Amino acid sequence: MIASKVLRNYYIATFLMGVVMLAPMAYGLKTNEVGMKGAYAVILCFNVLCFLLLPLIMDWTERVYFKARFLALEEVAEKSPHLAKAVSEQCEQLSLNSVKFAVVEVAHGDNASDFEAVEKQLSSYGLWRSNPRVVLSQRLLDPANTNAAPSVLAELNRFSKNNTIPVFIAFALVQSLLLYLVRGFVF
Repeated sequence: MIASKVLRNYYIATFLMGVVMLAPMAYGLKTNEVGMKGAYAVILCFNVLCFLLLPLIMDWTERVYFKARFLALEEVAEKSPHLAKAVSEQCEQLSLNSVKFAVVEVAHGDNASDFEAVEKQLSSYGLWRSNPRVVLSQRLLDPANTNAAPSVLAELNRFSKNNTIPVFIAFALVQSLLLYLVRGFVF
């Protein structure tokens, strides 16, 4: 499994948990314990909570499942000064701050499939533009690796344009619509 699949699984799990949460809310609506506005507020708050927990859960998953080491830009500069300089310039250009690297191990080898595995491991996550995390393999930190900088810079550029807020807003809208549709049919 790669880090981007973990992120996708987090999205799926949070959406499904929100859908499961609709049953008790629909029951509360039917018994007049909760009003419709209150139910919508709970749905929105749940999705905001899931959005805010995203980096914490991803960091934990990277540490536990992938045995990742988190490195700051200064620590990367010790191992790969060329990469650190390029990332620092890109972060200034994109107005990103405090980038951290989650370094994971990938099986070493010289064939093309091993390089593809290293490239697939490259992904990013974070909230807004304030705390980007770039997941990369140990092989990309090798000073002799000239392909590392363009790949990492492209991932940072993708992170700066990617926003997870619309995903959770869409979840809230779909869950609200489902609640509206099933409110009279529960219990």
